[in-house]
Amino acid sequence: MKLIKGASYTRDEISSILGGSKQSFLPDKDGEVVCGCFNPKYNPDAPEIVIVTWSGDSDEGPGVHRVSELMIRQRGSIPVFLKEKANRWVYQGRHQLKNYLRHEHDPETVQEHALRANRTHGDLLMFFESEGQAGDDAIRSYLLTWNPNRWSWDGLEQLALMTADGEVVVDSWSCGRNKHIERGSRLYLLRQGVEPRGIMGSGHALSMPSLRPHWDESRKKEGNKALMLDVAFDRLLSPDHGDEPLAVTDLKIPELNAVNWNTQSSGIEISSGADRLEDLWQTHLSEIDSAIHSETDLEGFEGELRSAYRRHRQREQKLRKAKIRQEMQANGGRLRCTVPHCNFDFVERYGEIGVGFAHVHHLKPLHDRTVPSRTKLADLAIVCPNCHAMIHQGGECRDMETLIKKTRRGG
Repeated sequence: MKLIKGASYTRDEISSILGGSKQSFLPDKDGEVVCGCFNPKYNPDAPEIVIVTWSGDSDEGPGVHRVSELMIRQRGSIPVFLKEKANRWVYQGRHQLKNYLRHEHDPETVQEHALRANRTHGDLLMFFESEGQAGDDAIRSYLLTWNPNRWSWDGLEQLALMTADGEVVVDSWSCGRNKHIERGSRLYLLRQGVEPRGIMGSGHALSMPSLRPHWDESRKKEGNKALMLDVAFDRLLSPDHGDEPLAVTDLKIPELNAVNWNTQSSGIEISSGADRLEDLWQTHLSEIDSAIHSETDLEGFEGELRSAYRRHRQREQKLRKAKIRQEMQANGGRLRCTVPHCNFDFVERYGEIGVGFAHVHHLKPLHDRTVPSRTKLADLAIVCPNCHAMIHQGGECRDMETLIKKTRRGG
């Protein structure tokens, strides 16, 4: 039976067509989620944003944690239904988890969404998009702005490191007077007011704009509000800590002449040249991330105490990423713990979610360095988390060669 978009179905009909439980919000069959059945009472932003709780104020049914984990690991789209009334579910078409942000576990972020949905708590957010939406030419692009003279962004350098290492940072941001930015829109963050000026971040809109307490603390105390939206930043740069933004001078090209690069207003649409801007931005990021030397000779200063980094020892994320790439290239795309007699492989144990995962261990401990020194890829080792913990148990840095005692057989 073919599902018709906009038509309503009972849970019995959905189960007979697709299989799976008649109670679960993510019915599954043979280890795969077959559809999503979301109740707007608990998920007013569904199907784009779905709040999941293991227990409490939801009707998501039994086995919530299990089916949620199934959905997170699953690729491809599923049919999605929204509850219209008692035992009537309207078919919304096929949806899939977003490539740039599939889910979010951060308690503060989840709780913020839960409270806005009048739920007492939540454990997980899942972000869906309609099938084929990713890469859709119809997706619009907008500029958000940041002026350091008007608002100090504490912790930006750490957030920049997180995004450089592949993590997504979710935050809320002012969008000026623009009420019409849609979920999924491409967003670029423009630094203004002080040099260096230019594009220093990118992401996607996770919500429509809404009035919220003002971002300026003094205006917030006066009860003022501002139009804000939730943003999933896939990359942030920290210009005050060595990251060069994509300069405004490089953006003044014919394809982008229509954009006001001197704007102080957040939320303006990039009506033409958005594809060209994305190309420039990705090229700029590639230049930042590229190693100065070949990966076999890649090295970086570590151990220097820097007050700008709150006097913690600098660890260059590019070294870790380069070491993982080097090992995967040398071993057919696999990573194994290099501690003798361990050889743990995350792909063998966990499958696809283990691809590219491992810890990177410094053979020369950073805490022993009293002056800046160079770290090469040969000074790093791929290890599993258990071995890494045992190497440093009690504040030590044990020799990998003797960490695991060889098991004697037949003795």
